[in-house]
Amino acid sequence: MPALTVPEPIGTWQNHDHYIYKVLSALVREPSRMVIRSASLSLTGGAFAKSILTAASLLRQNGITNGSTVAILTKPNHPHMLTIRYAAHLVGATAVFIRSNNPRSDDEMLPAADQANMLSEVDARLLITDAANIARGRVLCRNLSCDAVAANLDPAGTIESAIELDRATHAISSPGYGPGDRLVIVYTSGSTGRPKGVCHSYRAWNNMAAGFEAVVRGTSPPVFLAVTPIAQTVGVMLDGALAAGGSVVLLERFSVDAVRQAFTELGVTDCYLAVPHLYALTDDAWLADHDVSSLRNVIYSGSPAAPHRIGRAAQVFGRALLQSYGSTEAGPITYLGSWEHLDADLLQTVGRPYPGVRVRVCQRDPGRELAAGRVGEVWVKSGNLMEGYLNDPPLNAKVLRNGWLRTGDLGFLDHRGYLKLVGRIGDVIKHGGLKIYPATIERALMMHPDVSDAAVIGVRHRSDVEEAYAAVTLCPGATATLSELRRHLGAELAPSQIPAVIAHWAVLPADDSGKTDRRRLRAVIEQGDGARHGLLAEE
Repeated sequence: MPALTVPEPIGTWQNHDHYIYKVLSALVREPSRMVIRSASLSLTGGAFAKSILTAASLLRQNGITNGSTVAILTKPNHPHMLTIRYAAHLVGATAVFIRSNNPRSDDEMLPAADQANMLSEVDARLLITDAANIARGRVLCRNLSCDAVAANLDPAGTIESAIELDRATHAISSPGYGPGDRLVIVYTSGSTGRPKGVCHSYRAWNNMAAGFEAVVRGTSPPVFLAVTPIAQTVGVMLDGALAAGGSVVLLERFSVDAVRQAFTELGVTDCYLAVPHLYALTDDAWLADHDVSSLRNVIYSGSPAAPHRIGRAAQVFGRALLQSYGSTEAGPITYLGSWEHLDADLLQTVGRPYPGVRVRVCQRDPGRELAAGRVGEVWVKSGNLMEGYLNDPPLNAKVLRNGWLRTGDLGFLDHRGYLKLVGRIGDVIKHGGLKIYPATIERALMMHPDVSDAAVIGVRHRSDVEEAYAAVTLCPGATATLSELRRHLGAELAPSQIPAVIAHWAVLPADDSGKTDRRRLRAVIEQGDGARHGLLAEE
């Protein structure tokens, strides 16, 4: 099928401030081009557009209008997660996922009681599920003013003309949304406490989507690979890739074999990885020996990175490597570009602010800005910030100050304006009247060439004295002893910073985004059952 000549008003959608119109415009320009690839379902641009409009009609039929909230429950990274979110935004509604904030695994779904509480908290009018989850959906909605509907969104036919799409879209009617209206509620992973609903406006989400569209737009359409939950950070990246006329590859979970296949067989140009994912790919001998020059952006983030491991990753992925630091609440904050990866000193930092983002380091109270080199709380101001936490005015008043967001991260700006993180406010370990910053110890541990990953947490024993515990994983084939690691730390840190305990771990528990699950790590340590879980390495 040839490319379409797109008439007005669809021709103006590319310049519309609402990302969904840019996505739809790109889909119908080449309706026969494959734009969604996954194990569950693959769709052409025309079929995907038809699926979105089918879902939008379904929402309208169920009374969903501007200001309503639609909840979504499907298998991990199913294409319908995008379809339903796009449909909700097309009619001006708010979208929320109620599965993907599980702190350990999408396969281990949240308990029904927790999901029901989420539905009640967001005041969902409708829960859309896939066929595999409709039974759970009906149980969840039994005692709520919310209906569960299994969406049959596999399109019969396709959108084959721009005029057909124009008519179908206008039949949905314009949502008349305001830039400050709520677009999504994204639940945090709960790695540092009870999951919180983070509310983003249309203005903020559109701004982030446009930013990532600029990052991935190249001389050819991007092919974006998603291996982390698309209900979280990577979701808005996919929006940018599709708006740029690209396609997406959805994996239910990360595996080296699946990513290798996507790189070599599906023409992937861009991807987002957690740091442990990047390590695993860097250690893959096959990938290291093959040409991956088609990759334009390999974006990694989520946890402190070992400089020597990142240096090795730069050898594998070259100019494609891009480090990003951000949060659910703030969106993207800082980045470290490809050329900056060549400077060993800069690998100790999380880079400089993205364009349009202001960063300052402040004394916690009263928020006085600190000079370069002094440790304080990282504050951020940009067009990407959340509107606030759901139903929590006291917390919002605490973290949102005159257009600035208090991130809860501790760090300092160096003389060149690069940001270096030292930990989280809640993670500071107090021992013997001194403050110990876990990130500082983790970074020092990961400077050892044998260390693959490290996590430092405060653990309380029967004496109720908090001590630093370091869990360390080694690179494949590495043989560093615990005594050697302790001597290494002694050369890098003050004696007060040396952990009371350093232990070899076979693997650190992680959530689906690849971040270390510190709550689970602490629980396993305090219960003394690391060996039973198969996490402790044999000495």
